[in-house]
Amino acid sequence: MSDMSNVTKITCTIHHVTICQFSFHIQNPHGSYLLLGKNIIM
Repeated sequence: MSDMSNVTKITCTIHHVTICQFSFHIQNPHGSYLLLGKNIIM
């Protein structure tokens, strides 16, 4: 599942943060998307 995470990260950077959060939320409802979103905002 590491590969999928990488792909999602790239897509998130290209697309808007909102879309990224939604994508990650569906894939990782644990809260990983929160970490990714924070990274992009910073």
